Amino acid sequence: MKKQIPFLVVIVIIIACTFILELVVLNFIKTDINLPTSQIKPLDNAKSCIEDNDCMIFGESGDCNCGCFNKEYNWEKQGACFCAAPSSCKCIEGKCEPVFEDISLSYEIKPCGTEVTEELNPYDESTLGIKEVNWKGNILEIKAYVSINCAEEVEKLDYIIDDNKINLLYSVPPCEVCAECRCVSELIYTFKGLDRKDYDIKLGK
Repeated sequence: MKKQIPFLVVIVIIIACTFILELVVLNFIKTDINLPTSQIKPLDNAKSCIEDNDCMIFGESGDCNCGCFNKEYNWEKQGACFCAAPSSCKCIEGKCEPVFEDISLSYEIKPCGTEVTEELNPYDESTLGIKEVNWKGNILEIKAYVSINCAEEVEKLDYIIDDNKINLLYSVPPCEVCAECRCVSELIYTFKGLDRKDYDIKLGK
């Protein structure tokens, strides 16, 4: 009987150690699972929303994961690839969805003789061409000055966009009876729906 006591003690110690080890492992798993919610960013909730103000645009055109996400989402840039950034976001059925605007052009043509153009020299190339390029939110405004015959008027503005190149166009019907002088006309191009980035802008007929 005395010879069996050490054996029983060993068995008890092994069982006790196993039990303690299980408690340690379970406590570690529980601690790992119960992370603060602020550290958990599941992808399923990245686009969740209640109202439009919950959503915002992350990234720019060319970022692989650009788009609309919940404003609290821990967004990180993930390389470069084809991705068109939206112009705005809306909360639709509990999900942040992108909104894309079609590119549109509105314009203003100021004829010769205005307070601004009257002071410009129509024969001085340095005063002509594109002079101002300004972003106002998602709206791009471009101001340019062109030299025309005093008997002419700029009739219409148009554009051609090729990737990151914008060709600004203007049409001037030829004068039937031309004057012996030239003057400066101011052209204002206003674009909506363009990706906000740097463009190579040219002006021509």
